[in-house]
Amino acid sequence: MIARWATVALLAMAMAACGHETNKDYAAMNKMPMHTVCVGRMLVELPKGGQMDWQQQFDHATVDRLPLSINTSSMFWTFVDKRKTELEQPTKARPQGTLGIYKKVGDNAVIMQFRDAEIADLQGYYTERYLWLGSWGYKYKTGGVYDNQAAELLAQVENTIKQVEPIDNFQPPQGLGFCIDGALVTGKIGPIWSGVSSSIKGWKRVSVNVGASEDDGTRIKFSWEKVSHPLPMPTPFDDLEMFKSWAGESKRSSDDDRVVSFEVLRKENRQLMGMPGEEIAIKAELANGQEWYRFEWNSLDDATRPLKSGFSFGLEAGDKDYTPDYVPPPPQEDLLALWDVMLASLKPRPSAR
Repeated sequence: MIARWATVALLAMAMAACGHETNKDYAAMNKMPMHTVCVGRMLVELPKGGQMDWQQQFDHATVDRLPLSINTSSMFWTFVDKRKTELEQPTKARPQGTLGIYKKVGDNAVIMQFRDAEIADLQGYYTERYLWLGSWGYKYKTGGVYDNQAAELLAQVENTIKQVEPIDNFQPPQGLGFCIDGALVTGKIGPIWSGVSSSIKGWKRVSVNVGASEDDGTRIKFSWEKVSHPLPMPTPFDDLEMFKSWAGESKRSSDDDRVVSFEVLRKENRQLMGMPGEEIAIKAELANGQEWYRFEWNSLDDATRPLKSGFSFGLEAGDKDYTPDYVPPPPQEDLLALWDVMLASLKPRPSAR
């Protein structure tokens, strides 16, 4: 019995000597300046001063903000007119041009439907929508649909393009809605996703990202759509197995950037704001001295959550492939401190629902 307890004590001492502290409050160690950002119906703290890149998808389209250089209504309509002129130009396959439908919606939006410019006998239309919100604008891009489907699409998006209001993502907006880049999407819109990635001021080759999604179940099914059963998305635990496989294969190679060490820093079920989720954190060291970190947290599907909502976090630092201008990542403790303070900051936006 004495020998058994001595062994346990030695193991505990060894873990302490290796810096394995499961109860360490990393969030309290964070020194990175943070600011609050509205993403979806949530508020989250992200590093201040980094370059932010947004993406969003909703209303049957990929939606992007127009360049910031387009900052007046007249510049917006000049941009739109230039696009209209481009689509009216004859091509070898389309001597009459590709533009089929040009329809203004109110005084700040337009919808264009056009054919493929290269293949004459390819039927169907692509759809682009342009929206102006007073100081900036958006482009909605929808893939091709057949002729008989284009009119149905046009009728729906003509109504929903007005469900967008301008906001400042750094000033939590009031009222119902889902935050995207510079705007609040209101009303019933169906499936929607918005995500933002950010570089970190003072840290090279480190980025963080967050994403929000929901489905209010109100998406209008078009007459041509079939019932689909999408495959489940990989979870962080699934990704961990993939990274383990990658590291194992890399270790067996003779490349200069092969993996020589792969460590799982975290693998656990972790709830945030009542949302069940999975968290992983990994570190890989390469033969050429490079290091690579990857952290993930994703909420898991839960039918009891309103609007089938979800949220995700990510952090990546260093490089897992040979990089001539490689810069070592910040200390591991600093990365974990930033990670934990981000996760701990997640909270619902008041009046979002």
